[in-house]
Amino acid sequence: MGSGIMPKKIKNLRGKIIDSSLKLFKENSYQDVCMKSIADELGIAVGTIYNYFPTKWDLFLKIFEENWDMIYHKLSHETNNIKKEYLKTFFTILYKEMCRNKVIVKKIFRYIHENNDLHKDKKNAIDKIRFNEIIFTKVYNLFLINFKRDYSEVCIDLYQEELKKLFIIIQTSIPTLLKFYAKNQEANIQFILDLLQSYTENNIL
Repeated sequence: MGSGIMPKKIKNLRGKIIDSSLKLFKENSYQDVCMKSIADELGIAVGTIYNYFPTKWDLFLKIFEENWDMIYHKLSHETNNIKKEYLKTFFTILYKEMCRNKVIVKKIFRYIHENNDLHKDKKNAIDKIRFNEIIFTKVYNLFLINFKRDYSEVCIDLYQEELKKLFIIIQTSIPTLLKFYAKNQEANIQFILDLLQSYTENNIL
């Protein structure tokens, strides 16, 4: 006969798995966190986590996805409630929110940088599509909306490549600024705004 001990039920277990995993990923490298350590943190069986997330990578990507989604919604909300300096507000918020989530942001961007072969098999190709959607597409489209608000005289359809390049340069520079100049927040934001203005004046206007 069995022991009669029922596994404990945890309300909103999926959310608690994500929260506990985020804590561990912030404190340790991606390689040093395993599904067992996450399970031990919650006092549940390892197999329970696999009911929600088939791999550690799926779990890590979901954590980043939820964090990035919150950044997107804050950007959208804040820029919809102002009347001027849309791009200044947009990039100031983007920088500060990436700073607030800098541990996960730096790890995900480092992973992308170190794994340039994401396209080599079917699963990694799907991951690459998810990366593009999570990290780039939604926020880039919001950037275009705010660029048009600040520069209403510019036909953005004529400058898609230049605008995409500008956004990629700024977005990918933020993790580098956070890594090497983390204490210089105001100077970093000003650097981004100066880069934005200079590139726009020289390549678009």
